[in-house]
Amino acid sequence: MVQRKQDPPSAFSAAVHAEIRGWMGRRNISQRMLGELAGIPKSTLSRLIGTNVQPLNLNELEAICKVLGVSPQQVVLDAERAVLAARRNQVNEQRPGGHYNQAGEWVPETRAGYSLAAYDSDEEKGVDYIED
Repeated sequence: MVQRKQDPPSAFSAAVHAEIRGWMGRRNISQRMLGELAGIPKSTLSRLIGTNVQPLNLNELEAICKVLGVSPQQVVLDAERAVLAARRNQVNEQRPGGHYNQAGEWVPETRAGYSLAAYDSDEEKGVDYIED
């Protein structure tokens, strides 16, 4: 059987790996101990979460989470939040200054001497019309 070359982990997989490393730190569990308790060889575990060379499969994720005492869903949710936050930061770095209003709309920053204004009527603008 021909083995297919495995793609490197995506940003999401790398975030899952980072979450697992975080839980390992919180639980004070080494890679060696985690591998023994989860039934995953240390070399495999090192490739999976130590070096981000290979993504986890669901069986490995489930076994690791069981040892760490956390649900796979929690790890995946936390990883998803981290990826979304990183994407938002990346977009915000490319966007000119500003902020989000309460409606979730982007409001550009104004520059000194310039401002954006919206008026409901001409009277509010101070426009006087000359009647003939």
